[in-house]
Amino acid sequence: MKSLWTLIAVLALANLLAVGGVVAWLGATQRLDKDRVLAVKQILTDPVPVAKAKVAADESKAKEEAKKQAEDAKLRRQPSSSEQQLRERLEQIELDRQRSARLRSEAALLQKGLSEQIASVETRLRALADEKRGLEAAQKMIADADGGAQQRKVLSTLESLKPAQAKTTLKQLIDAGEEGRAQALRYLDQMDEGVRAKVMNEFIKEDPKLAAELLEGLRTRGQKPKPSTPAPGAPPT
Repeated sequence: MKSLWTLIAVLALANLLAVGGVVAWLGATQRLDKDRVLAVKQILTDPVPVAKAKVAADESKAKEEAKKQAEDAKLRRQPSSSEQQLRERLEQIELDRQRSARLRSEAALLQKGLSEQIASVETRLRALADEKRGLEAAQKMIADADGGAQQRKVLSTLESLKPAQAKTTLKQLIDAGEEGRAQALRYLDQMDEGVRAKVMNEFIKEDPKLAAELLEGLRTRGQKPKPSTPAPGAPPT
């Protein structure tokens, strides 16, 4: 019996020395320090269910802390006060008002410009219609002219027209042939001198060659040219 206890004591001492040697080797090779010893102690101290409960509690606490930090960051990004929110809202309303006013002003300008263009076109159309009626009336009177009284009416109508309108009417007569050209020359010959000068200016602007032919035709119909000034020393004619 004594020998058995001696054997057990020897084995226990050997195991103790072995454990001590392992611990010494772990410390010498920097595989074991105070923190690791405490961690091992903590692991061996708490039962597995208790350790798992602590880990779950730590994880829950970490999630709550992260959530709180996220909410704090969100609050920091928001306006610092209701006064700031109100000021920003008022600024946005003012910007919207200015934008709306600018759009209304631009629309009003566009509408005004369009109205002016429409009015100008309508005025021009009325003027063209009046001119057309005048030309048609003059042409009709010329076509229906018969005798001296009718000739005077036609002449009076031509003289009442604008020079450009009278020129257009006479040009149509001239383009109709020799008889029409002769009739146009008769009207020019019988016109008031001032009116005839304005009508001839219209012919000169459009067709100088035709204007020269008409002037020559008037001359041969008895229009006396202005006397020319004789050269110095030349005998009087």
